[in-house]
Amino acid sequence: MTIRYKYQRRGRIEPAYLCQRNRIERWESSCQYIPGAGIDAAIEKLVLESVTALTLEVALQVQRELENRFNEADNLRKQQVQRAQYEANLARRRFMQVDPDNRLVAGTLEAEWNEKLRHLQDANDYYEKHRRLESERLKKAQQEEVLKLARDFPRLWKNPKTPVREKKRMIRFLIEDVTMIRAEDITLHVRFKGGATKTLKLALPLQGWQYNLTDPKIVENVDELLSDHSYSEIASILDKHGYKSGQGHRIDRRTVVGITHKYKPYSCKKNVK
Repeated sequence: MTIRYKYQRRGRIEPAYLCQRNRIERWESSCQYIPGAGIDAAIEKLVLESVTALTLEVALQVQRELENRFNEADNLRKQQVQRAQYEANLARRRFMQVDPDNRLVAGTLEAEWNEKLRHLQDANDYYEKHRRLESERLKKAQQEEVLKLARDFPRLWKNPKTPVREKKRMIRFLIEDVTMIRAEDITLHVRFKGGATKTLKLALPLQGWQYNLTDPKIVENVDELLSDHSYSEIASILDKHGYKSGQGHRIDRRTVVGITHKYKPYSCKKNVK
């Protein structure tokens, strides 16, 4: 599916998801059109709720990468020790095989052997020292990475100054893909980086005309109040309780009159669910 940002309502530009396969292949109407505000809100909520688990998963990936680098450096240092050990053993065999009567050669080979032993000790000391230091750095880096991921993501996401493009980059870093299926409701199959999955169920979005419908609770209240109150009194009561019209406006006498004409007074309770 593709995304468009031309769906507008009440002054807001909202995303919409379209499947345009029929349009592209057969010049027919789009096979699916799903307003995306509710979908984006559900994905945002899921990501913020899952960020701790995701942080752990990402931290494990970072840990594996750091461990790989540590092992590569450790192997290189270990090879230096092995090389020094080989040269020391070779010098020892040369010394042991020399004719003791040949003191000049024996002295030279013994000095060479001692030199190789010193190199082996230095290599061992270097290896142990840096292995210990790198191991400590690895643990510290892992802890800092976990704390950074856990702390920065929610803060950056909720920051109103964070551009939408940056939020998209963060989502792409965390989520592999989302499969949308529209039937009696909307099913979202979310696949995170690393293989974790989550399925969400959302109600179908309202059609345009449904956004302007009067709240059934308001209709019920009007129906109950009609027998003892005037239109103006009913409007005042509903307004004090904070009710708004279907268009989000303050309820006045004309609103109450419109409700009684549209929903037929004294029959609202049995007709409105």
